[in-house]
Amino acid sequence: MSVGFEGSVLVLNKFYLPINMISVKRAFVILYKDTGEILDEVDSQIRPFSFNEWIDFSADRNGDRDYVRTIRHRIAIPRIIRLTRCFSMPKYEVKLTKKNVLLRDGYKCQYCNKGYQLNKLTIDHIIPKSKGGKSVWTNIVTACMNCNLKKGGRLPWEVGMKLLRSPSAPHTNPLLSQKLRNGNYKVWGYFLNNADI
Repeated sequence: MSVGFEGSVLVLNKFYLPINMISVKRAFVILYKDTGEILDEVDSQIRPFSFNEWIDFSADRNGDRDYVRTIRHRIAIPRIIRLTRCFSMPKYEVKLTKKNVLLRDGYKCQYCNKGYQLNKLTIDHIIPKSKGGKSVWTNIVTACMNCNLKKGGRLPWEVGMKLLRSPSAPHTNPLLSQKLRNGNYKVWGYFLNNADI
């Protein structure tokens, strides 16, 4: 298994509700500061671990998951942590990033409906910025380079183009479904039924 801080960790609040996905490095900081605990599946049951218990538990595993090596320990990368202190519930909004737009649109051009490799895709403002278009979920779509060039700084209907569907903000993070297809994150399924993260 790989060694390093790659991957994501699901964060639950004190009441076991999912609130975020964070980096492995950030999860280790929370655990080291003793403001969270690890949840993991053991014998088909979810069990909590303190950071020190997790270090001992990691030593007994036979390399069946990714891990981080320190000077003294080989520590399995946790997939879920639960905050043990009461923090206010943040209002969740999916960040408007190129990656999230591409994931929302399934890596397909929203004008010609063709799938392309990442380096052949761009992000298009339906109403161009030059005409007052804003960078918001409902005005941004994935476009191939050919369609983006054809459209230029005009409105789609001005050049005889039409969108496949009206864009909208996703209710859940598009990265979640991608992560859940990866076997390393199957334990997230216990907590993600219809969660808005």
